[in-house]
Amino acid sequence: MTADHDHIAGRGMVALGGCSIVLIVTLAAGAGACFLYKHRGEAGSAIAAESMEDLSELDAVRLELLILSGEISDPARARHDLTRASRQLETIEIRLATQRKEHGYLKVRALYESVDLQLEILKNKDTGEDEIPPLPPASTVPEMNDRYVGTKVKKSALIKSRIFTPSPTRTIRYGPALFHVARKPKKRSAIGSLDAPKGWKFIEVELGVTGTAALVEYSLLLMDDFRRAFPPYLGAEKYLARGKLSGSSGQHAVWREVHETTSKKKVLWLHRVFALPKDSIDNPVLEIQRQGAAKRVWIQY
Repeated sequence: MTADHDHIAGRGMVALGGCSIVLIVTLAAGAGACFLYKHRGEAGSAIAAESMEDLSELDAVRLELLILSGEISDPARARHDLTRASRQLETIEIRLATQRKEHGYLKVRALYESVDLQLEILKNKDTGEDEIPPLPPASTVPEMNDRYVGTKVKKSALIKSRIFTPSPTRTIRYGPALFHVARKPKKRSAIGSLDAPKGWKFIEVELGVTGTAALVEYSLLLMDDFRRAFPPYLGAEKYLARGKLSGSSGQHAVWREVHETTSKKKVLWLHRVFALPKDSIDNPVLEIQRQGAAKRVWIQY
């Protein structure tokens, strides 16, 4: 989050004596997990004390979502006005749609999706339940990197001063690893039993690696048409590892489960999973960055 957002959230969350009621919203970049816990009614009331007049429209929407989340998850309420909550969420969605170009929109959109799912859980929960369970990891996506948004990238920053494309004979030497880029990525709405978050799609990328290389030295990002860069969706890769991987001939594995490659002859095909906005282009750019290297690899699919 931005410094302003952290400041707003910091002022909004207050301790309420010894029996504090805590709101925790985790938007994890590495784990891809978002959990909205119970006991947030009073925390929502504290946030409401923030003056809406001093906030941007996007920040105001964010705070309203936090307040609504606290209301619908408050176990002290005997009854919830679900109709009113649904209408309020619909109004918030309309306001949020006008902020698509604002910095921080994706984070607030992820929060909206979490509250929407939370409301669905409340609508469908058994009468005997006394709490709303934590939301599943698919309720949000890893935090994006926007360093390339609105900027021009010099060719001198790229290996061989070019952007590569997939080809059955394509190999790219980058540090100790030789990368093979044979296939275009797969666009998927679900991986195993894990559905892509609403408004998002899974992108499964396949890269072959030959050589003695420590994979921790390499980081991967996938960029959409606005050059918003998204890190791997590790939660989805966990589900991918349970299935049968297929693609180019040879041995296959999920990237997150391989620490290093050791063969200079055999190609190990590694699969990474990303999440991109569903309305983004079908030709994303994959960036491979080696730690300490001045140049990076771009692959346009």
